[in-house]
Order: sequence, then structure tokens, then C-alpha cells
Amino acid sequence: MRLLYSNILPLQIEEGKETIVEAINSQMRLADRIDIAVGYVSRASLDELDRLVEKNNIKNICLNIGMYFIEGMPEGSYHTALRLNKKWQDLGIGEIRVIKAFKYHGKLYAFYRDGKPISAIIGSANLGVIKLEANNRRQYESSILTEDAEECRELALLLERLKSPVCSANIQEIDVPIIRE
Repeated sequence: MRLLYSNILPLQIEEGKETIVEAINSQMRLADRIDIAVGYVSRASLDELDRLVEKNNIKNICLNIGMYFIEGMPEGSYHTALRLNKKWQDLGIGEIRVIKAFKYHGKLYAFYRDGKPISAIIGSANLGVIKLEANNRRQYESSILTEDAEECRELALLLERLKSPVCSANIQEIDVPIIRE
């Protein structure tokens, strides 16, 4: 287990330590599949995730978003998510799902290679951590990276359960309440 950090003064990252976004990027370079479940996303973070999926030649991606079915989703994020969902489905590499059974506020990132989970990040960071914007620039997050096989399997199992039809549905198949911006 390794602790991952934000890099915000006065808690600037110390020498030899790793930020959450650095860990996500390094694990994506090793992976061929990624499953993510977070509470919230932004337009910029969705576009950045898509860029990273392309850059790292990810073969399978599933993003499960947890808070919007009940709270409503900002219009711009919704349309960006629909566009990426269609793109990933057309390419046959994945989808974006929305959790409908409850408000999911966890933040899990699982990285796979050759069908097996190789690492996972769990902590406080929503998807916005991969693309800093004005509204999250001063938001401090912390997470852990595990490469322990049993921990990775357990987290992967939770992500699979969140993808089940009793918990979530493809964003295109359900009516997500829209918050006009």
C-alpha cells in the first residue's frame, strides 16, 4: 500500500512521494482495462479520461457515476458523458453507467492487465482529480494505491457488483435528471 497525495500548499508533496494523478497515469500505462466508480465527474475530467484511454490504448473502460441519478447531473457533464459513452460503445471498448439504486459516493479506480486486476486506487478523489479546474484546484484529496492481489480482487468484485443491472444502467438507457447550467 502506498499513500497518494494532492500537491497543495502548505502540504506540498514531499520528495519521493506520488500524487493521485501521477499514480492514475502510471497505472494506466500498465493496464489494458480500467473500471472506475466515483460520485462526481466534470466535463473536463471526462474529456481527460477519454484522452488518457486513447493515449494508453486501453482496450476496455467502464466509468460508473454514483450521485447524479438522485441529485441530478449538470447539463454539460451529462452531454459530455453521453458523447463519450457513444464513442466508447461504437469502438467496442466500454461504457459510462449511472448508479440508480442509491447514492454512491465511493471513489475506486481498478487497473487490469490480461484479465486480472493489477492495482487499485481508493480514497477521496472524484474523477476531477485528473484535470484540475478552478473549482477543485484548492481541494485536498488523499488516496491509497494497492497492488496486493487479494485487495485488488475484492475491489474489482465491488466494481463488478456496481455494474450489475440492479445497481446501475448505461447512461443512455435511463432518465438522469438534468441540472441546467
